[in-house]
Amino acid sequence: MVKDNKLLSEDKLRQAIEYKKKLGPDVGLADVMVRLGFINEKQMRELVAQSESVPVIDISEYAIDPEAMEKLPRDFLRNHGVLPLADEKGKILLAMAEPVDLETVEEIQFMTNCLVETALAPRDQIRKAIEEYDSLSPHERKARVWDAAAHMAPAEPKPIPKSPHLAEVLAEILVERGLVTREEITARLKTREL
Repeated sequence: MVKDNKLLSEDKLRQAIEYKKKLGPDVGLADVMVRLGFINEKQMRELVAQSESVPVIDISEYAIDPEAMEKLPRDFLRNHGVLPLADEKGKILLAMAEPVDLETVEEIQFMTNCLVETALAPRDQIRKAIEEYDSLSPHERKARVWDAAAHMAPAEPKPIPKSPHLAEVLAEILVERGLVTREEITARLKTREL
């Protein structure tokens, strides 16, 4: 994608690949290109997000869920550049510096017994968020959970507009979702008409 978007010449790309070989398998090619100054971090994040179809997030906009944080060891989080932001109904929202690291995602799914939904975030934001979280007292962590829960309170449901076509629309939705068949609806309508 770097090449396709003409962000690097063939020569610079080859140079980055050779340098990565020297650093070993633990360092990603994207990190190498940024380290060498061939591409800036923001451009790289946007390319990775586009290629992996993951959202780019700003961690500062999230209240970190302590329950999600406690599911994984801190060393693991730091070493893999990941931050669990929320744990909801068996699914963890995970900020990752490298969302292409499927091995880490699978390892987290195994460790937590949860599905993992990934989002891309800068490694320095992840590291800073972990440090800030670790500096909080247990009382402050609980307070954050209460604050986050208060902000996530369900909104009042909007009323469904009145329409003579409401029953038809609902029937179509049920059929589309495979919850009923048209034949079942027809049979039920016939018994009501009798």
